[in-house]
Amino acid sequence: ENNFFRFSYKNLENTQNKNIAILFKNKSLAELSKISFFVVMERSGIEVFKEEFTLSNISSNQTKEVVIENYIVFNKLKIIPFD
Repeated sequence: ENNFFRFSYKNLENTQNKNIAILFKNKSLAELSKISFFVVMERSGIEVFKEEFTLSNISSNQTKEVVIENYIVFNKLKIIPFD
């Protein structure tokens, strides 16, 4: 988290699926044309999932989400923004 944006996640798991939502909130006053980021899941220090995502046209104070379906069980989640 910083002064301009925040990443978080929520578990959407139920009895039929194991989904997770990655949430991005634009905390700045300006619209963001694009944000790209990696989602990395690790289990016992071993990377079990890594994928690149991009969100576009994010208004001031808007939250957007990316749903990852049927994720692999993990004990550490990293979200790494990049240009």
